[in-house]
Amino acid sequence: DSSGRRLLTGAADGVVRLWNFSSGELMHEMDSSTELAAEIAAPPPRRAADKAASASATSAAFAAAANATAAALAADKDDDATRELTGVLHINQGAFQYFASVGWSRELVLHPDPLKVSKQPGSSTTASGRALLVPRRLKGHKEDILCMAFCPPNLLATGSYDGTILVWNLQSATLKSKLLPPTGVAATSAPQLHSRSVEAVVFLESRNALLREALVVASCGADGCLRFWSSRSGECMHTVEGACPPGDSVQSLCAETTSTILVSGDSAGRLKVWDLARL
Repeated sequence: DSSGRRLLTGAADGVVRLWNFSSGELMHEMDSSTELAAEIAAPPPRRAADKAASASATSAAFAAAANATAAALAADKDDDATRELTGVLHINQGAFQYFASVGWSRELVLHPDPLKVSKQPGSSTTASGRALLVPRRLKGHKEDILCMAFCPPNLLATGSYDGTILVWNLQSATLKSKLLPPTGVAATSAPQLHSRSVEAVVFLESRNALLREALVVASCGADGCLRFWSSRSGECMHTVEGACPPGDSVQSLCAETTSTILVSGDSAGRLKVWDLARL
């Protein structure tokens, strides 16, 4: 996490786990599956008795919302093959504190930071407090999500297996822009689809200020190309072809603090350093 004191891991079972560096203790587990929804919709007996004794409109409204969440998650529940996580990220922007996860479910899931929630009165005993732990699920991808990147204060980009990059506004939980793969022959087979996959995305934050334009997103993928996108228009502004030899893929990207140098890594173990000063 941003404090450097907690370790975040995502596994093939779709569960995000939070660990204490000092003791090795498992501090918390976060799951967007039906198990979490069932826990919220069906509270312990003591809580059920309290609920029966209370006829408040707030409790009734929460019960309806929780049941709706449970039903929605149950309807969307897939087997374990669609639960594997491919990325986890801690987002800490003032009051906006979430653990984001992406993977084969094709959703961006925002788990509220349990440490922040636990500091609020009644967070574990009241209906409204327990509602704070319900994850937000943003849908839009049609294929597995392979990567993501965050840009303060509230933008997050996700890249998927079919070459689509979605840029989200986390403050409003809405889709800001869609960056589509290059036009050409439709991907009708598994190899063609794989050739479009986006393996890594990164925001060129400092470079954006220099350009005085919309945020620039850099991406790489299985076709061996580097692409630079406008997050506002969704246009691919520049493509670097042949960033690695044929048959290999560019799988990772990293930009230094001024965003004038970009480092790429490919499937054969090669690193390349790119000068973006003239971009």
